[in-house]
Amino acid sequence: KRFEMKGKAHVVVRPGNEADFKRLMETLESSGQLPEHVVHAWSLDEKRFSPSVEEYREDLERGFLSASALLRALSRCTFQKRVTVDFLTCQLHDVDGNERLCPSKSLLVSTCLVATQEFPMIRCRNLDLPSLTLNESVSAMIAQEIHSANMTADPVVVFRGERRLIPHYPAVSLPPGESSPPEGLLREGGVYVITGGLGEVGLMIAHHLASTRRAKLVLVGRSSIPSESEWETLLSSTDEKN
Repeated sequence: KRFEMKGKAHVVVRPGNEADFKRLMETLESSGQLPEHVVHAWSLDEKRFSPSVEEYREDLERGFLSASALLRALSRCTFQKRVTVDFLTCQLHDVDGNERLCPSKSLLVSTCLVATQEFPMIRCRNLDLPSLTLNESVSAMIAQEIHSANMTADPVVVFRGERRLIPHYPAVSLPPGESSPPEGLLREGGVYVITGGLGEVGLMIAHHLASTRRAKLVLVGRSSIPSESEWETLLSSTDEKN
């Protein structure tokens, strides 16, 4: 199969093919139809727990690789407001310690968490379902969750029965003297190279080093820096955060 427009609301793309997603988003953007909300459901299937090599590759293509291709294509678009991407899964989270999981889907969780930090105009969520067989009340809960995407900031939501669960990370207090890096680990005025330094996480680290250690920084990224003639236009078209 290959990229094909079969109508205004029917498009065929290859799951792990970045060129297909890029073409899709370019088509939507040129026609003024960029989405405000995307639901990715290619990982919403129940798998065997010991897949063959071929099945594992198929899971990666439909899951992690398709998610990465979709997010990169979205990141190239110019959005007027933040777009939400919901990744629907099952067999991804173990709540009670006895659930059988599908390991090939695990990369989707980190993709959701990292993409939200790397792409300021994209917000990702992982909604994990108990199975593909849902009663009416659970189906209604999930539908409501998707429709209320702009009202919740939870990046991971797990549905089990009629319960809506989110991860909880208890705070840990460090002993006195351990809240800062050991003396000498970060030098005052030191020189630091940050790969991926132009992404949101890289810029946060750079800001910390500059403000606390007056560091000299080298930020390395895959994207080229716009020519100087474009700087004024870019500054006037973006807000302070971006």
